Amino acid sequence: MRLVLYYIVLRKAQDMQIPIYGIPVGALQAQRKFRPQVHLYFAQDAVDVFRGEDPVIGTISWRIMDETSETITRSKVEIIANRIKSEFGAGTGFVWRKGKEMVTYTDWDRGLQLQILSRSSSEGQQVIRKVLDAAGTSFRPERMNVNKNQAENSRYPATPQRENILGESVELPRERPNADVRFRYATMTLHGLKRPIHLYDKTLQLVDCVVR
Repeated sequence: MRLVLYYIVLRKAQDMQIPIYGIPVGALQAQRKFRPQVHLYFAQDAVDVFRGEDPVIGTISWRIMDETSETITRSKVEIIANRIKSEFGAGTGFVWRKGKEMVTYTDWDRGLQLQILSRSSSEGQQVIRKVLDAAGTSFRPERMNVNKNQAENSRYPATPQRENILGESVELPRERPNADVRFRYATMTLHGLKRPIHLYDKTLQLVDCVVR
């Protein structure tokens, strides 16, 4: 399991299988052709992972609705990659403080359906604003909503729950754990390409990145 997670964090999982394109249902219904999709990947620092637990990871993505795989240019890809580097790559990499509160931001016309787990609405908004800056669009407060469980500590306990399965006590995956996940790398998927384009990599493990 740890080896598989290591491959995922460093984007080595692409060597194990052909990537599967995840397409939001609404966007697929609204558009017959796939639009370019940008993906940001985050992972918990190894020193913050308790022994016996898997690192918490996170992904954020959006679509570029005014382009297709045929119209997008290399220069536009570079612009997006540089924006991501500016917003998420400074210092040791931007840290997204994941939590139990769900902050959403929906703007279909701009390819955005963000679901950000955070410690508070203000922290969720901070992440959303950085994504919007990377996407080259402005924040519209009416597009943001907050979903907060009234008993989040009991609904999402810090200690993993256990179930008796086939006579054995099995630890269940944690739901919405509080964890700091750091930006690792960004990719773009284009319809027609089997492999993603490496936009920017903070881990220095990926080759052929658009920007360094």
